Amino acid sequence: MMSTQADPVQKYWEKNASDFDGLYDSSSRVSRAFNLVFRRALFERIRLAADEVRRIGNATVLDVGCGSGRTALPLARAGAKHVTGVDFAPEMIALATRAARDEGLAERCTFEVSDFMIAPYKDKFDVVSALGVFDYVDDPVPFLRRMLELSRGVVVFSAPKPSLVRANLRKYRYGRHGVKVHFYSQPTLENLGSDAGAKSTVVHSISAGYFVVCRP
Repeated sequence: MMSTQADPVQKYWEKNASDFDGLYDSSSRVSRAFNLVFRRALFERIRLAADEVRRIGNATVLDVGCGSGRTALPLARAGAKHVTGVDFAPEMIALATRAARDEGLAERCTFEVSDFMIAPYKDKFDVVSALGVFDYVDDPVPFLRRMLELSRGVVVFSAPKPSLVRANLRKYRYGRHGVKVHFYSQPTLENLGSDAGAKSTVVHSISAGYFVVCRP
């Protein structure tokens, strides 16, 4: 996870890194069935991001708010030349680094504890991604603008839809820890892209949210 504001979000994800990583578990028949129904969006957005990586071919990727590497590793497997994952939670980076090593992807995946809003990068990336991140960003315009500045190809990110039950449950669950969750409509996302300076913004509807593709 990644946030430009600080402590409640950072502390929450540092404390709950292992639980977050467990959301992607498909090691048993029960967990596969549960994920297929209730966590479909997690896997849809990764598949769509991987499609963008394949379109470019041999791409360099910056995965913002990479968490435990559950997006970065599939992007590497999709053919990315190199994936740089950045997150502000050290425990997330430790999990991601371990997973890359275990899957034989350590040479093509680099993970670092940093705030991408201020971190210096020597070059731009073909793909800049942020999946499951805009949910927790209070001011998304400069956040997306920074992503666009760092991309020479495409920016992709996900955003959750508002809903009567699910959204309110998330607000309550995270709010108890001082973490705000933000929800988006399609027009809001289109305006966000325009306000951040994207040349084009395409919003795809997926389960419980949106997958957005912006061109810098």
